[in-house]
Amino acid sequence: MEEQTTATTLPPKMYGILSEGEFNTLKEKLSGITTNLPTDLTGYIWGTYNRIKGTNEPQPCNCKSSGGLWAGAVDFLRNYVTENDK
Repeated sequence: MEEQTTATTLPPKMYGILSEGEFNTLKEKLSGITTNLPTDLTGYIWGTYNRIKGTNEPQPCNCKSSGGLWAGAVDFLRNYVTENDK
């Protein structure tokens, strides 16, 4: 009688709720943010922030008065990367 072998597939590596590819993309985009958030990243940053937090907060404007909200979102995402990058 022939012995059957089955390949064991490991589940994809996850970083919280993000896949490995999504996590690496987030790390890459965050590494390019210093003092100013590029406007072409605002939708990505806010969408990822909401997704990870499990909320649906409306995206703030890009004006100076919303700087604290954007800084909070970027800090939250940086902390998320630090905590999950193991």
